[in-house]
Amino acid sequence: METIQGLVAAYDGLEPFLVACHLNEDNDRVYHFIELLHNKGIRIWYDTSNQLAELRKNMIVDKIKTCSVFVVFLSTRSVANIDILNEIALAEGRYRSGELEMIPVYLEAITLPDDLKYTFSRIPSLNINDAENVILARVLESLKKATRDNNCFDRFENRIEITMPGSHLLQPKRISRRRRQPKVNSFSDARRIAIATLLLAMVALLAGFLAGLILY
Repeated sequence: METIQGLVAAYDGLEPFLVACHLNEDNDRVYHFIELLHNKGIRIWYDTSNQLAELRKNMIVDKIKTCSVFVVFLSTRSVANIDILNEIALAEGRYRSGELEMIPVYLEAITLPDDLKYTFSRIPSLNINDAENVILARVLESLKKATRDNNCFDRFENRIEITMPGSHLLQPKRISRRRRQPKVNSFSDARRIAIATLLLAMVALLAGFLAGLILY
C-alpha cells in the first residue's frame, strides 16, 4: 500500500477541520492540494496509511462523522473503489442533513456512475488543476457555511488573496460608518400640506354654516 511520504501531519484535534478522501494510488496528485491548505493554516485530516486495516477504517469513519468539510478526490479508479464509495455515502448522509459541506475535486476527466451523478449534481466542484485562489475560495466558502462562522475569511485574509471572478460575493460585508442623511420626500411633504389646507377650509366652512344656523 502506498503512503504519502514527507507530507504534513494530519490534523488531530477538536477544531473544525476538513477530511481529504482519496485513493492511495492517487497520492501524488493529491499531495499539492493538501499541502496548499495546510500551508494556509487550514486544518485537514487525511489517511496516512500507517494503521492496520480495521483501525484505519474505524478512524476514517470517526473523522467523517466529526469533520466540517468532506473533500473527495475523484478519479476513474477512486469512483470504482468500494471503500471510497462507502465514505462518500457516509459523508452524503451528513451533507443532506446540513451537518457538513462536500467538495468534489476531479483529478481527471471521468464519467461518474449514475448514483454519484445524483450525489454531486448540485454541489459545486473543483478541478485539481484549478488556480490556488479558486481552490482556497471554494474551501473557505464551505468552511464558512459548515461552521456558520462569518469571520472565517478574516482569519485568513493576511495569508490568502482571493481574486477569482465573483469572489467579492464571498467576502464578509463591511459596515460603513458614514452617517446616512435622511431622505426628503418632497411629494409626501406637499401632499401633507394640501391635506392640512383642505381640512382647515372644511373646518372654516363648517363653522360658517353653524353660525348661520344660530343666527337664523
